[in-house]
Amino acid sequence: MRLTQAGEWDAASVAAVINDAFSKYDFVAEDRTSAEDLPVEVGPGEFILAEREGRLVGTAMVRPSLEGTAEDGGEHRHTSALYLGLVAVLRAHHGSGIGRTLVARAETIAKERGFEQVILGTLAEMGNVQYYEELGYRTVSRERFPAGHWGVTIEHWQHVMLKEISS
Repeated sequence: MRLTQAGEWDAASVAAVINDAFSKYDFVAEDRTSAEDLPVEVGPGEFILAEREGRLVGTAMVRPSLEGTAEDGGEHRHTSALYLGLVAVLRAHHGSGIGRTLVARAETIAKERGFEQVILGTLAEMGNVQYYEELGYRTVSRERFPAGHWGVTIEHWQHVMLKEISS
């Protein structure tokens, strides 16, 4: 597997990987993103891309995180945190370690750029909270959303999760 960091990337290819990964969940009623929407969503972020045999098989986006607070009142999203999002692996490659490799690379980027934390959001219904806990992340806030929000057909809980990055 080959990892690359890309300031410029093919939106259609990246969106296809993200949508394939999200299609695993029968409660996701629509594509997660599109080639048109993705550049707006990513903004100043950049992608870490995982390729196998010249084919894009995984993605993760990183960018500085600048807003929000945890339910305990503590500030967790601020300039010392690198936001990790759109972590996706083609379903045919689930369980092969690509996701862990992408997360580890994001943590390395955070260290290299002087960030003290990595922060991400995940839906509990997707089963990823425990996955990220095993990688050293902890939930700093939870929010319930009704069915229909983000195209999810069931009530769902978003967990904002954080990991401290040591220098």
